[in-house]
Amino acid sequence: RRHTPTDHHMSFRTMARLQSDAWGMGEHEQLLKMIELAGSFDQLDLSNLAWAEMAFRRIQVIEWVHHERVREGESSGDRLSPEEWAAFSGTTRAGDTLMVCPQLLSHVKGVVETDVQIMKSVRKAREERELKRGHAKAKGKGKASSDG
Repeated sequence: RRHTPTDHHMSFRTMARLQSDAWGMGEHEQLLKMIELAGSFDQLDLSNLAWAEMAFRRIQVIEWVHHERVREGESSGDRLSPEEWAAFSGTTRAGDTLMVCPQLLSHVKGVVETDVQIMKSVRKAREERELKRGHAKAKGKGKASSDG
């Protein structure tokens, strides 16, 4: 049996233990239904359609928001992490079936790391300016007291 986009929605909801009214689930279901109809009924080449890319990106965002719930759902007790359990049992983890493109995650990681570096540099520059102002004020007070 084929795994359709609608099937993916249902399996994702089950893995993450989400109700249909959870954040993003209505949108997730509708986007996947649109993709399924466009590919099967309309016979469109989804890989060449900008709207389909935008829909898949939104689906990935929704799944990423809930990915921790998927990891929690596959936890096998206190002794082993889901990663350890998968490694020892030779099974695939449910989290590996999320529809989030690894290249997109790498891109997002790079952007976030760049933003963090910029914020860190700005913070350090601000701290340096504050230290210089503090030293200048201390020197100014020292001169005033020695002049008086």
